[in-house]
Amino acid sequence: MTKVIATNSVQVSEVKITSTSLWPSVTKQQHLTPILMRSPTTQHVSLSSIIPPRSSVTATGTQASPQECANKTSALGMANGTITDSDITSSPVLNSDSYAKFARLGREKAWIPTNTDEHPWIQVNLQRLINITGLATQGLAFKDKNAFIRSYYLSHGDIKGTNWMNYTIQGKTKVFEANTDATSVVRNDFSPSIHTAYIRLHPINCSHRCALRDLWLHRRPPRPNAVSILRTSINVTWGAPDDVGDGITGYNVQWKDVETSTKSQKVVIGKKFAILDTLSPYTTYSIKIQAFNGKGESLWSLPVINKTAEYVPSVAPSNFKLNSELSLTLEVAWSAIPKKQQ
Repeated sequence: MTKVIATNSVQVSEVKITSTSLWPSVTKQQHLTPILMRSPTTQHVSLSSIIPPRSSVTATGTQASPQECANKTSALGMANGTITDSDITSSPVLNSDSYAKFARLGREKAWIPTNTDEHPWIQVNLQRLINITGLATQGLAFKDKNAFIRSYYLSHGDIKGTNWMNYTIQGKTKVFEANTDATSVVRNDFSPSIHTAYIRLHPINCSHRCALRDLWLHRRPPRPNAVSILRTSINVTWGAPDDVGDGITGYNVQWKDVETSTKSQKVVIGKKFAILDTLSPYTTYSIKIQAFNGKGESLWSLPVINKTAEYVPSVAPSNFKLNSELSLTLEVAWSAIPKKQQ
Protein backbone atom coordinates (compact mmCIF):
# COMPACT_ATOMS: atom_id res chain seq x y z
CA MET A 1 0.00 0.00 0.00
CA THR A 2 1.39 3.40 -0.99
CA LYS A 3 1.35 6.21 1.58
CA VAL A 4 0.97 9.78 0.24
CA ILE A 5 2.12 12.75 2.35
CA ALA A 6 0.68 16.05 1.02
CA THR A 7 1.93 19.41 2.30
CA ASN A 8 0.80 22.87 1.37
CA SER A 9 1.85 26.41 2.26
CA VAL A 10 -1.70 27.55 3.08
CA GLN A 11 -3.33 27.33 6.46
CA VAL A 12 -7.09 27.48 6.04
CA SER A 13 -8.87 29.24 8.89
CA GLU A 14 -12.47 28.98 9.86
CA VAL A 15 -14.64 31.89 8.71
CA LYS A 16 -16.05 33.74 11.70
CA ILE A 17 -18.86 36.22 11.12
CA THR A 18 -19.96 38.76 13.66
CA SER A 19 -23.06 40.74 13.25
CA THR A 20 -22.83 43.03 14.41
CA SER A 21 -30.36 67.72 16.12
CA LEU A 22 -29.49 68.63 13.88
CA TRP A 23 -29.97 72.49 14.24
CA PRO A 24 -30.75 75.63 16.11
CA SER A 25 -32.95 78.60 16.00
CA VAL A 26 -30.88 81.63 16.95
CA THR A 27 -31.29 85.35 17.09
CA LYS A 28 -28.48 87.70 16.09
CA GLN A 29 -27.94 90.28 18.80
CA GLN A 30 -25.38 92.07 20.91
CA HIS A 31 -23.64 89.95 23.54
CA LEU A 32 -25.08 89.87 26.99
CA THR A 33 -22.69 91.83 29.17
CA PRO A 34 -22.48 89.81 32.36
CA ILE A 35 -21.56 91.09 35.77
CA LEU A 36 -18.88 88.59 36.72
CA MET A 37 -19.66 87.63 40.30
CA ARG A 38 -16.58 86.65 42.29
CA SER A 39 -16.88 85.16 45.72
CA PRO A 40 -14.31 86.24 48.32
CA THR A 41 -12.51 83.01 47.49
CA THR A 42 -11.92 83.49 43.51
CA GLN A 43 -13.06 81.75 40.25
CA HIS A 44 -12.86 78.61 38.10
CA VAL A 45 -14.66 77.13 35.09
CA SER A 46 -14.23 73.59 33.92
CA LEU A 47 -16.02 72.73 30.71
CA SER A 48 -16.37 68.98 30.49
CA SER A 49 -18.29 68.43 27.28
CA ILE A 50 -20.51 69.84 24.63
CA ILE A 51 -22.83 67.18 23.34
CA PRO A 52 -25.59 66.85 20.74
CA PRO A 53 -29.33 66.48 21.17
CA ARG A 54 -30.65 63.99 23.59
CA SER A 55 -33.64 65.62 25.22
CA SER A 56 -35.72 68.77 25.10
CA VAL A 57 -34.59 69.76 28.58
CA THR A 58 -33.36 73.32 28.45
CA ALA A 59 -30.64 74.43 30.80
CA THR A 60 -31.45 72.11 33.65
CA GLY A 61 -28.21 71.30 35.43
CA THR A 62 -27.99 67.64 36.41
CA GLN A 63 -25.04 65.79 37.89
CA ALA A 64 -23.42 63.19 35.66
CA SER A 65 -20.18 61.29 35.44
CA PRO A 66 -17.81 61.91 32.51
CA GLN A 67 -18.72 58.41 31.28
CA GLU A 68 -22.43 59.22 31.32
CA CYS A 69 -21.73 62.37 29.35
CA ALA A 70 -19.89 60.28 26.77
CA ASN A 71 -22.61 57.65 26.33
CA LYS A 72 -23.70 57.39 22.68
CA THR A 73 -21.44 60.26 21.77
CA SER A 74 -18.04 60.69 20.21
CA ALA A 75 -15.27 63.00 21.29
CA LEU A 76 -14.72 65.74 18.72
CA GLY A 77 -10.99 65.93 19.30
CA MET A 78 -10.30 67.60 22.64
CA ALA A 79 -8.97 64.35 24.10
CA ASN A 80 -7.10 62.93 21.10
CA GLY A 81 -5.64 66.22 19.88
CA THR A 82 -7.65 66.53 16.65
CA ILE A 83 -8.67 69.90 18.06
CA THR A 84 -5.19 71.36 18.42
CA ASP A 85 -3.86 73.76 21.05
CA SER A 86 -4.09 76.58 18.52
CA ASP A 87 -7.83 75.88 18.07
CA ILE A 88 -8.48 76.79 21.72
CA THR A 89 -8.19 80.51 22.49
CA SER A 90 -9.36 82.82 25.25
CA SER A 91 -9.27 86.19 26.91
CA PRO A 92 -6.06 86.97 28.91
CA VAL A 93 -5.03 84.25 31.35
CA LEU A 94 -3.65 84.25 34.89
CA ASN A 95 -0.21 82.76 34.13
CA SER A 96 1.69 80.27 31.96
CA ASP A 97 -0.05 77.36 33.69
CA SER A 98 -3.46 78.74 32.75
CA TYR A 99 -3.44 78.87 28.94
CA ALA A 100 -6.59 77.96 27.02
CA LYS A 101 -4.81 74.88 25.62
CA PHE A 102 -5.01 73.33 29.11
CA ALA A 103 -8.82 73.28 28.91
CA ARG A 104 -8.93 69.54 28.28
CA LEU A 105 -10.77 67.10 30.54
CA GLY A 106 -8.57 64.96 32.76
CA ARG A 107 -5.53 67.26 32.72
CA GLU A 108 -3.97 68.55 35.91
CA LYS A 109 -4.02 72.14 34.65
CA ALA A 110 -6.93 74.22 33.42
CA TRP A 111 -7.78 77.48 31.71
CA ILE A 112 -7.86 80.32 34.26
CA PRO A 113 -8.54 83.92 33.20
CA THR A 114 -7.00 86.90 34.96
CA ASN A 115 -8.54 88.27 38.15
CA THR A 116 -9.08 91.68 36.61
CA ASP A 117 -10.97 90.59 33.49
CA GLU A 118 -14.65 91.34 34.02
CA HIS A 119 -15.68 89.61 30.77
CA PRO A 120 -13.59 86.42 30.40
CA TRP A 121 -14.29 83.91 27.65
CA ILE A 122 -12.85 80.74 26.15
CA GLN A 123 -13.42 79.65 22.57
CA VAL A 124 -13.01 76.43 20.57
CA ASN A 125 -12.67 76.22 16.80
CA LEU A 126 -14.41 72.96 15.83
CA GLN A 127 -12.94 73.13 12.28
CA ARG A 128 -16.31 72.50 10.61
CA LEU A 129 -19.99 73.22 11.11
CA ILE A 130 -21.36 70.74 13.61
CA ASN A 131 -24.36 70.34 15.89
CA ILE A 132 -23.90 71.05 19.62
CA THR A 133 -26.72 70.31 22.05
CA GLY A 134 -25.40 70.19 25.57
CA LEU A 135 -22.64 71.18 27.92
CA ALA A 136 -21.18 69.51 31.00
CA THR A 137 -18.98 71.50 33.37
CA GLN A 138 -16.68 70.62 36.24
CA GLY A 139 -14.71 72.67 38.73
CA LEU A 140 -11.11 72.27 39.85
CA ALA A 141 -9.30 72.39 43.19
CA PHE A 142 -6.95 75.38 42.96
CA LYS A 143 -4.48 76.21 45.74
CA ASP A 144 -6.61 74.37 48.31
CA LYS A 145 -9.70 76.29 47.19
CA ASN A 146 -12.80 74.94 45.47
CA ALA A 147 -12.90 76.77 42.15
CA PHE A 148 -15.86 76.37 39.80
CA ILE A 149 -18.32 78.20 37.60
CA ARG A 150 -21.80 78.79 38.98
CA SER A 151 -23.42 80.15 35.82
CA TYR A 152 -22.50 81.01 32.24
CA TYR A 153 -23.89 81.87 28.83
CA LEU A 154 -22.79 80.76 25.36
CA SER A 155 -22.16 82.45 22.04
CA HIS A 156 -21.31 81.02 18.64
CA GLY A 157 -19.87 82.22 15.34
CA ASP A 158 -20.12 81.30 11.68
CA ILE A 159 -17.64 79.16 9.73
CA LYS A 160 -15.17 82.07 9.65
CA GLY A 161 -15.46 82.83 13.37
CA THR A 162 -17.28 86.10 12.75
CA ASN A 163 -20.87 87.30 13.19
CA TRP A 164 -21.11 86.10 16.78
CA MET A 165 -24.51 85.50 18.36
CA ASN A 166 -25.57 84.63 21.88
CA TYR A 167 -27.44 81.39 22.44
CA THR A 168 -31.04 82.43 23.02
CA ILE A 169 -34.37 80.98 24.11
CA GLN A 170 -37.40 82.88 22.79
CA GLY A 171 -35.19 85.83 21.92
CA LYS A 172 -33.49 86.08 25.31
CA THR A 173 -29.89 85.15 26.09
CA LYS A 174 -30.01 81.93 28.08
CA VAL A 175 -28.10 81.82 31.38
CA PHE A 176 -27.15 78.28 32.42
CA GLU A 177 -26.89 77.18 36.05
CA ALA A 178 -23.74 75.12 36.52
CA ASN A 179 -21.67 73.80 39.43
CA THR A 180 -21.98 73.97 43.20
CA ASP A 181 -18.63 72.32 44.01
CA ALA A 182 -15.24 71.67 42.41
CA THR A 183 -15.55 67.96 41.64
CA SER A 184 -19.05 67.12 40.39
CA VAL A 185 -19.77 67.08 36.67
CA VAL A 186 -22.95 69.02 35.87
CA ARG A 187 -24.55 68.57 32.47
CA ASN A 188 -26.92 71.02 30.80
CA ASP A 189 -28.82 69.78 27.73
CA PHE A 190 -30.26 72.55 25.62
CA SER A 191 -32.84 72.85 22.89
CA PRO A 192 -32.65 74.21 20.25
CA SER A 193 -29.17 72.96 19.55
CA ILE A 194 -26.38 75.10 18.11
CA HIS A 195 -25.11 74.53 14.56
CA THR A 196 -21.70 76.18 14.56
CA ALA A 197 -17.98 75.95 13.83
CA TYR A 198 -17.02 78.17 16.79
CA ILE A 199 -18.37 78.03 20.35
CA ARG A 200 -17.60 80.37 23.25
CA LEU A 201 -18.30 80.04 26.96
CA HIS A 202 -18.71 83.23 29.01
CA PRO A 203 -18.55 82.80 32.81
CA ILE A 204 -21.00 84.97 34.76
CA ASN A 205 -20.72 83.84 38.37
CA CYS A 206 -17.75 81.85 39.63
CA SER A 207 -16.42 80.60 42.95
CA HIS A 208 -12.76 81.40 43.62
CA ARG A 209 -11.59 81.45 39.96
CA CYS A 210 -13.00 80.66 36.52
CA ALA A 211 -10.94 77.70 35.27
CA LEU A 212 -11.78 75.27 32.51
CA ARG A 213 -11.13 71.69 31.41
CA ASP A 214 -13.33 70.23 28.69
CA LEU A 215 -14.33 67.34 26.48
CA TRP A 216 -16.43 68.13 23.42
CA LEU A 217 -18.74 65.38 22.18
CA HIS A 218 -21.11 64.78 19.29
CA ARG A 219 -23.81 62.17 18.82
CA ARG A 220 -23.47 59.60 16.06
CA PRO A 221 -25.88 56.99 14.61
CA PRO A 222 -25.84 53.56 16.29
CA ARG A 223 -23.45 50.93 14.97
CA PRO A 224 -25.03 49.06 12.00
CA ASN A 225 -25.93 45.35 12.11
CA ALA A 226 -25.26 42.78 9.39
CA VAL A 227 -28.42 40.68 8.99
CA SER A 228 -27.40 38.68 5.92
CA ILE A 229 -23.91 37.83 4.71
CA LEU A 230 -23.43 36.12 1.34
CA ARG A 231 -20.47 35.61 -0.98
CA THR A 232 -20.77 38.95 -2.79
CA SER A 233 -23.20 40.97 -0.66
CA ILE A 234 -23.93 42.06 2.90
CA ASN A 235 -27.34 43.32 4.03
CA VAL A 236 -27.02 45.91 6.83
CA THR A 237 -29.57 47.71 9.01
CA TRP A 238 -29.23 50.56 11.51
CA GLY A 239 -31.21 52.83 13.80
CA ALA A 240 -31.64 56.61 13.77
CA PRO A 241 -29.70 58.82 16.21
CA ASP A 242 -31.48 59.30 19.54
CA ASP A 243 -32.30 62.90 18.64
CA VAL A 244 -32.92 63.75 14.99
CA GLY A 245 -33.28 67.52 15.53
CA ASP A 246 -34.74 69.03 12.36
CA GLY A 247 -35.13 65.58 10.85
CA ILE A 248 -32.97 63.27 8.78
CA THR A 249 -32.94 63.49 5.00
CA GLY A 250 -30.97 60.30 4.50
CA TYR A 251 -27.89 58.26 5.32
CA ASN A 252 -24.48 57.74 3.80
CA VAL A 253 -23.32 54.11 3.94
CA GLN A 254 -19.60 53.48 3.50
CA TRP A 255 -17.79 50.15 3.26
CA LYS A 256 -14.05 49.59 3.08
CA ASP A 257 -11.99 46.56 2.07
CA VAL A 258 -9.88 46.19 5.22
CA GLU A 259 -6.93 44.67 3.34
CA THR A 260 -6.70 47.16 0.44
CA SER A 261 -8.41 50.18 2.14
CA THR A 262 -10.56 50.61 -0.99
CA LYS A 263 -13.71 52.56 -0.04
CA SER A 264 -17.17 52.63 -1.61
CA GLN A 265 -20.23 54.64 -0.59
CA LYS A 266 -23.93 54.91 -1.34
CA VAL A 267 -26.75 57.26 -0.30
CA VAL A 268 -29.90 55.78 1.25
CA ILE A 269 -33.11 57.85 1.42
CA GLY A 270 -36.26 56.93 3.32
CA LYS A 271 -35.08 53.68 4.89
CA LYS A 272 -32.60 52.33 7.42
CA PHE A 273 -31.18 49.34 5.56
CA ALA A 274 -28.97 48.76 2.54
CA ILE A 275 -27.72 45.86 0.43
CA LEU A 276 -24.02 46.21 -0.27
CA ASP A 277 -23.44 44.18 -3.42
CA THR A 278 -20.61 43.57 -5.91
CA LEU A 279 -18.40 42.62 -2.97
CA SER A 280 -15.56 40.11 -3.21
CA PRO A 281 -15.98 36.65 -1.64
CA TYR A 282 -14.15 35.84 1.58
CA THR A 283 -13.13 39.47 2.10
CA THR A 284 -13.27 41.52 5.30
CA TYR A 285 -15.17 44.83 5.14
CA SER A 286 -15.56 47.71 7.59
CA ILE A 287 -19.05 49.26 7.34
CA LYS A 288 -20.28 52.53 8.92
CA ILE A 289 -23.26 54.91 8.70
CA GLN A 290 -23.64 58.71 8.64
CA ALA A 291 -26.91 60.69 8.91
CA PHE A 292 -27.47 63.97 7.06
CA ASN A 293 -30.04 66.69 6.38
CA GLY A 294 -30.00 70.09 4.72
CA LYS A 295 -27.82 71.58 7.45
CA GLY A 296 -25.01 69.07 7.39
CA GLU A 297 -23.81 65.61 8.30
CA SER A 298 -23.41 63.75 11.58
CA LEU A 299 -20.28 61.92 12.61
CA TRP A 300 -19.81 58.42 11.24
CA SER A 301 -21.09 55.57 13.39
CA LEU A 302 -18.65 53.14 14.90
CA PRO A 303 -17.85 50.53 12.23
CA VAL A 304 -19.00 46.94 12.09
CA ILE A 305 -16.51 44.41 10.69
CA ASN A 306 -17.78 41.51 8.56
CA LYS A 307 -16.30 38.98 6.16
CA THR A 308 -18.20 37.79 3.09
CA ALA A 309 -18.83 34.07 2.70
CA GLU A 310 -16.44 31.65 1.03
CA TYR A 311 -16.89 30.52 -2.57
CA VAL A 312 -15.49 27.74 -4.73
CA PRO A 313 -11.86 28.61 -5.59
CA SER A 314 -11.70 30.13 -9.08
CA VAL A 315 -8.33 28.57 -10.01
CA ALA A 316 -6.46 25.37 -9.31
CA PRO A 317 -3.42 25.24 -7.04
CA SER A 318 -0.19 25.89 -8.93
CA ASN A 319 3.38 24.58 -8.92
CA PHE A 320 2.34 21.05 -8.07
CA LYS A 321 5.45 18.89 -7.82
CA LEU A 322 6.79 15.63 -6.47
CA ASN A 323 9.47 16.31 -3.87
CA SER A 324 10.54 12.77 -3.10
CA GLU A 325 9.71 9.23 -4.12
CA LEU A 326 10.52 6.36 -1.82
CA SER A 327 9.46 2.75 -1.88
CA LEU A 328 6.41 3.33 0.30
CA THR A 329 6.07 7.15 0.32
CA LEU A 330 5.38 9.96 -2.14
CA GLU A 331 5.88 13.56 -0.95
CA VAL A 332 4.17 16.23 -3.02
CA ALA A 333 3.82 20.03 -2.62
CA TRP A 334 1.99 22.93 -4.27
CA SER A 335 1.59 26.70 -4.01
CA ALA A 336 -1.31 28.38 -2.29
CA ILE A 337 -4.14 29.82 -4.34
CA PRO A 338 -3.97 33.65 -4.19
CA LYS A 339 -6.32 34.99 -1.52
CA LYS A 340 -8.58 36.84 -3.96
CA GLN A 341 -9.11 33.60 -5.92
CA GLN A 342 -9.73 31.32 -2.96
